[in-house]
Amino acid sequence: MAVPKPPRRLRPRTTIWPAGQSLLRVHRLERGPAEFSTGDGVSGRYHFFRRADGVVVPALYCAENSDAAIAETLFRDVPLSGALKSIRKARLIGLALSTIRPTRDLTLIELLGHGLRRLELLPEQLTATEPTDYVRTVAWARALHAALPNAEGLVWMSRLFNAAKAVMLFGDRVTADDFVSEPPVALAFDPGLTIVETAANAAGIVVAN
Repeated sequence: MAVPKPPRRLRPRTTIWPAGQSLLRVHRLERGPAEFSTGDGVSGRYHFFRRADGVVVPALYCAENSDAAIAETLFRDVPLSGALKSIRKARLIGLALSTIRPTRDLTLIELLGHGLRRLELLPEQLTATEPTDYVRTVAWARALHAALPNAEGLVWMSRLFNAAKAVMLFGDRVTADDFVSEPPVALAFDPGLTIVETAANAAGIVVAN
């Protein structure tokens, strides 16, 4: 299903991610647990876009649990079927799983439930599209960011683990200073490796040497 262009007038619905409620993310070990990405050349569903003044908005992706964080990063390129349903342990080298908690309430644009319907969209038109649609989904992120100056990010149901919420935060309205974090858990060896293997086993994916 095609991704429509954002209309000129948007009336997004917002929700609150409460202070203290955990967010989890997979990231490179050299990055801080709550460090925003400012332009690493990798395209994503909602990044990167420029504001009207030309400034690129930094992005931070996270999820409400480790299964969603792992599915959206480590499993995103694993085929749904066939003989290649595996990831290499070498893929985990240099990666970590971190838990961060906002120190204040965060206002997020709701791209699920009534919030998605309010925008006259179905999941397959925005939140469950393929990477080939990222140019058009980024346009929605830009429009939503401009429509609500008080919005600090987006929340939707994870495409690859649709039992949990995924979150993207706007780095011009939220910073690393708005979070407290636990020490990162390296994924290349235990206990991080066991977390990945448990998720992989549940999904029918092999973690191969």
